[in-house]
Amino acid sequence: MWKKATAVFLLAIVFSLIVWDVVAFLEGGVDSTISRSMARFGVSYGIVPLTCGVMAGHFWWPWRTDMKAITLPALAGIGMLTILLDVGCAGWVGLIPGGPLTVFVSGIPTGRFLWPQPARDRLDT
Repeated sequence: MWKKATAVFLLAIVFSLIVWDVVAFLEGGVDSTISRSMARFGVSYGIVPLTCGVMAGHFWWPWRTDMKAITLPALAGIGMLTILLDVGCAGWVGLIPGGPLTVFVSGIPTGRFLWPQPARDRLDT
């Protein structure tokens, strides 16, 4: 039951975001869309692209073998470092080559290695 409820919930969120983005574009122009907002936040706050990268690595790069220990403290440490950089030096993401894309890409292996999914053959679909 929860598996189906989660799928419906996620689809509802995606649908809501699409509707919101279309309405925001029609009423407020391109600068009001989710894409532009994420781009602005990504340059100003490194936690945004890092979090998106960590989630991408967590969701779509599963382990080939089981990993019994999940090292959430290490993941939390990386997140805290990013938050400290955001607070101490707003806009630091814009100073590194590649900007938010570099932070996003660094988050992908972070999510894969520090917050892994089970192997694909263990994920029942």
